[in-house]
Amino acid sequence: MNMNQWYAPENFEEWILRTEDRVNIFVREVGMGETFIVLHGGWGAEHSYMLDPLLSFQNQVHFVFYDQRGSLRSPCPVSKITLPRHVEDLERLRKELKLERLSLLCHSMGSYLGMQYAKQYPGKVKKLVLISPVPFFGSKSDLTDQLEPVALARWKREEVVQQLAQNNIKGDDLSKLSSKERGIWHRITFSAINLHSVLHWKKMRGCFYHQLALYR
Repeated sequence: MNMNQWYAPENFEEWILRTEDRVNIFVREVGMGETFIVLHGGWGAEHSYMLDPLLSFQNQVHFVFYDQRGSLRSPCPVSKITLPRHVEDLERLRKELKLERLSLLCHSMGSYLGMQYAKQYPGKVKKLVLISPVPFFGSKSDLTDQLEPVALARWKREEVVQQLAQNNIKGDDLSKLSSKERGIWHRITFSAINLHSVLHWKKMRGCFYHQLALYR
């Protein structure tokens, strides 16, 4: 199966999970076999960047992707974006899928959500797969203090600076960028964190679509 066939619309089942506080969560299913719910990173990204590395396994695994509340296809007010509500969305999804226990595949900040769910619902977790996980223990400020230097170091690599310069993006003040320039900045810096070579940033699906670190 080539890439175009993987992304054929008929291969996906898409639907909306409705929450008690009237937020619509976009859900996309594909594949066959054991069910894994995929928790994307961020906070503020969305699920599409996880498709390329996972769809080659769709003949073995049934993947359930979803955009976390406040992300691209699951818009909601900032006031409704909290960590407890993220956890309850995942529990509601478990019930909707009629799964006794969840197998979770978590990337980056999605690992924090997955581990928080496991802490709150330990009897509802079957498997927990963590890809590039973030630290789970400590305060919000501790987490930020640990992650920010890593992100800044990757953003300051020569190839990242060159890609930004080639797109006429200079400086770190996003308020001085146009909407399009800001979008390019997000795509390049998002790729700088998640790809070995940022030269492939245009091939990277997804980006950040809401404010970062909106959890309490």
